Amino acid sequence: MIRFFSKIRKSLLDEGKAARYTKYAIGEIFLVVVGILIALQINNWNEERKDGLIEVSLIEKILTDLNETHISLEDDININQRAINSNNLITEALTSNKDYEDSFDQHFGNIQYNAQFTVTSSGYEQLRSSGFVTISNSEVREVILNVYDQWFDFLQRLNDKNDIISVQQFNPKYQQYFSKFSVKNLTKSESEFKPINYDNLKGNKDFLHLLATQKFNNQFNIEVLRNMNILIEEAAIKLKNELERLN
Repeated sequence: MIRFFSKIRKSLLDEGKAARYTKYAIGEIFLVVVGILIALQINNWNEERKDGLIEVSLIEKILTDLNETHISLEDDININQRAINSNNLITEALTSNKDYEDSFDQHFGNIQYNAQFTVTSSGYEQLRSSGFVTISNSEVREVILNVYDQWFDFLQRLNDKNDIISVQQFNPKYQQYFSKFSVKNLTKSESEFKPINYDNLKGNKDFLHLLATQKFNNQFNIEVLRNMNILIEEAAIKLKNELERLN
């Protein structure tokens, strides 16, 4: 193409057609400028397309993480609710002077569980590394930041608090009333605690106070986790809508 233009330019000069050459030269410059502009535009389009693919990939990853977290928190809710149910059963048995039953051992074991919350955040960490401006929609970006930087941070602090309550406060006091501990199913957090003297627990105010305190903690956990999952569901809907818009 360059050789072709050069031949035309040489031909016009040889024929002494300066005016036509000037017009041709201007036209040639114009074509070169247009070509450069087109190339820049194509490059910009390619960059925008690349950024768009990265954005879609990150939103998809964060959406997957939110779904996994939702499932995990539902499991935590169930473990806390199971602890409350067992707590109610044992409290009722002790306060109504019921005789000991072997099945109580599993309920005694259920009571001690205070679920550890698991949050999946690999997609969010990738977004943090690539820069939050990767998400072009400011509203969607704010939703993601609200979930991870505020609510999930609060959940982690609650997790740390539960660790202190369980490991340092509740478990040592609770376990002193039992002679045998056996794990029945580690995956499902199932175990059995056999009391040293069941009858002595019936009038033990300290033990009943432990049960009441643990029940309160379980109830508070459930309330937080349910609100968290509502927030996750709302965020997931917005992310799905954004994916539809981008695709």
